[in-house]
Amino acid sequence: MVCVLVCLTSSAWAGETEVFLKSGYFDWKETVSGKGIIRERGLVSGAGIAYTGFVGERMFIRPSLEVWGGNIDYQGFQVGTWAPLEGDTTYFGTVEEVRVGLKLQAGDAFSVSPFAVLGHKFWLRSLSVEDWNSIYGRIGVRGATKHLFAEGGVTLPVYTRVHTDWSSDGYNDFVTEPKNKPSAFAEAGATFGQWTIGVFYEQMEFGQSDTVRVERSSGSAGAVLVASGAFQPDSVAHHIGLKVGFSF
Repeated sequence: MVCVLVCLTSSAWAGETEVFLKSGYFDWKETVSGKGIIRERGLVSGAGIAYTGFVGERMFIRPSLEVWGGNIDYQGFQVGTWAPLEGDTTYFGTVEEVRVGLKLQAGDAFSVSPFAVLGHKFWLRSLSVEDWNSIYGRIGVRGATKHLFAEGGVTLPVYTRVHTDWSSDGYNDFVTEPKNKPSAFAEAGATFGQWTIGVFYEQMEFGQSDTVRVERSSGSAGAVLVASGAFQPDSVAHHIGLKVGFSF
């Protein structure tokens, strides 16, 4: 990703660099058989950099890198005993994406840009003692005038892996692979000179993983135990907030 950013910013790739900040309400929920068992919600923020370079007049490539995280409320259960548990949990992660699209003029004042994205998202959940990796694709379309824009589309995960570390409680580490499900994303806003301000929405959704073996069965939040095994429950997250960018 760093190489792509450096290469595209060379003189052979005329384009634009954007640095941005984003912050908003994040809500993560896990369910088993339709019953909610874990809820995490609060303010999650991020910062990133992106470069949009054109290949010819219409085709563009936009690599981006983002760091995000936050300390949010946790409501759930102590795994194994199912005793209610409340506290705080910390999220920290990164997002790396490459977007490729075509900018098509629809008159003098409006453009339509269909695009595709290949991305990777990594994040830690401290209370659950989990680290997630998700490789995904996106397809979408962006419409823009001189001062207004809106885009939306579908995220299509390709591979998702969750590593859970229960060693501090005397249990073995294990890896689950939640089922990949499509989810939605959208963004809209306005540009004022070099500044951009807008609102965004991002959804992540994963189906229940297969059960994997654990040596012992008790002790930590984040995965549900079944006999001598554990699985990642149905999981869905919604993130909605404000994004501010500066281009140069």
